[in-house]
Amino acid sequence: MSFSPAFEAELAAIDAVLCADAEPRRTEVEAEIQALRPRLTLARARGMAEIEAKLATMLSAREKERDAIVAFLTVSPPEIPKPKQRPIPDAPKQPVARVLRARLRTTPIEAPPVEKVPAAPPIPEPTPEPPKPLPREAIRRNQAFAKREREFFRTKGNGRERLAELKGLACEARAHIEASQEADLDASSLWQSLELLREEFDRMNPGGSFFAFRNNRQHRAEVWTELGEAFRLLGSAERCLDWLDTHPDVPERADLVKLAGAAEAWIHRLNDDGGLGFTDEQQRDVHHRVETAAGGEIYVPWWNLGDGRRPNEEVAEAARSLPVRLSEIAKRTESSAKKDDAMGALEGLVESLEADGPVEETLVPAVLRCLDAGIPPSNKKLVMICLPYRSALKEVDDRRVAKLVEYLSKEEALLVRKFGTPPEAESYEEPEDAQLQAVREYLAGKTVLFVGGRRIPEKKREVEQALGLKELLWPDADPDTLVHDFAASALRADVVCYLIRWSRHSYKQVIDFAKAQGKETVVLKAGLGVNRLVHDFSDQLLTKEPAVSNGG
Repeated sequence: MSFSPAFEAELAAIDAVLCADAEPRRTEVEAEIQALRPRLTLARARGMAEIEAKLATMLSAREKERDAIVAFLTVSPPEIPKPKQRPIPDAPKQPVARVLRARLRTTPIEAPPVEKVPAAPPIPEPTPEPPKPLPREAIRRNQAFAKREREFFRTKGNGRERLAELKGLACEARAHIEASQEADLDASSLWQSLELLREEFDRMNPGGSFFAFRNNRQHRAEVWTELGEAFRLLGSAERCLDWLDTHPDVPERADLVKLAGAAEAWIHRLNDDGGLGFTDEQQRDVHHRVETAAGGEIYVPWWNLGDGRRPNEEVAEAARSLPVRLSEIAKRTESSAKKDDAMGALEGLVESLEADGPVEETLVPAVLRCLDAGIPPSNKKLVMICLPYRSALKEVDDRRVAKLVEYLSKEEALLVRKFGTPPEAESYEEPEDAQLQAVREYLAGKTVLFVGGRRIPEKKREVEQALGLKELLWPDADPDTLVHDFAASALRADVVCYLIRWSRHSYKQVIDFAKAQGKETVVLKAGLGVNRLVHDFSDQLLTKEPAVSNGG
């Protein structure tokens, strides 16, 4: 029995409807597969095992559904055997479809069973599990990293030291990410930090690249940690070399050059020993800068990779010591320079001190500058310079100057104990006119030498004018001044005066030398006021009292 064309047309229409329903579903499943594959690749690159497994399950289910639909569309429908043809009695003409439907209801067509393709069950979207709470150690570690990151972004600039600091932070972020993923902890905030660092790196170094920003780089957390510390110390090496450029004659130059070389050599060794296979232009530039600073005269032991190679631990320890060592040397150098400048200014002021201005307006600021520079009030040189000006410094309202005055008093008391006790009064009563006139006549046109203390120009002129001297010789007596430094002046002088209050015990030999040359000598036991000098000269020159006290 053969079917009519109309019946076969209906069968073809039914088959077309089924195929039309299957084709959009196949396209939809194919699109889902194409979307799942990149997500699976990214999860594998980042080591996200749990998400990778879920994505693989979803992809497998979608691929199975796609294969079933494709099989349905490609398999030809089974052929239905044609029944024997029976004569059809005459009947009123009716639509073919209605007749076929009536017959199909009464005489179903037997056909071989067709295996139905089961529809793929809907795959529920994976619900992300809440991240595990961070343990205390991870919290402390991430907080320390976040603090350094905030401090870094507070500063702006494009300096090489800051670039090295950025690289160190990037490596440290990768170390924390690896540690978090190994412990199955949430690392989303760390990925965000790494992205911020990448953007800052692109701003500071357009067109440059750094291996820590490549997600396909997979190293152990310990490796990333060491790299982070090494790159931060590379910034210290940059700062050290910059400082040496401005301080080429510092005595510790060789030590600093070696330590700067340790910082860049550590990066080279981590890369070479671990087979990391990266290159960093900044590390190479620092290596060349260290070579230039060494100048072929300074041996950098960390560069020896043959016999006698230093262990990596020693290289790392040397690199870690660089920031502290540089800070100590720079602080000491700058402090010493400030002290030298301040002391030199004070000495220059004392040498050029003029009588037409009050001492407080010139000397006191210079003394304060020395104290501000870090020179302690107990400094021997400062005490010896200021000793003749104790009375002027006593009036200064400053605790440091008051402390200096205490040391001046102690030094004065020490000199008195060594060389004899002067009268209590700083100045004597005003001498009688006859006594003053006698002393002036005796010293008129003569040269007098003061041995001890530092020359005070205003006091020198006052004594010359009050006593009618031809000249008052007063060489500065520093702590390192020797006795023979006074010999030439003693030969020129007519009268040699020994200032016990401001002299070393050995200066007494100048008096002995002067006596041997037939010079007159006077021992000044107290102050240098004119009244005091008139009494001492009168007592020791006009009345011929003993001129030398044993002074101990």
